[in-house]
Amino acid sequence: MLAEAHYWGPIAQFELPDFGGGESKIQIGYLAGFGETEADGHFQLKLELEY
Repeated sequence: MLAEAHYWGPIAQFELPDFGGGESKIQIGYLAGFGETEADGHFQLKLELEY
């Protein structure tokens, strides 16, 4: 049976200054696994651009 991975942790989100008429955001955080994925913590970096 395949178990689903579950993660939790703090994430900070920042809105970057507008450039070229678009909007941009960045998220950074650390997600720790729990249960069967306990040893699988990871850093997350997400960049979102809207035009």
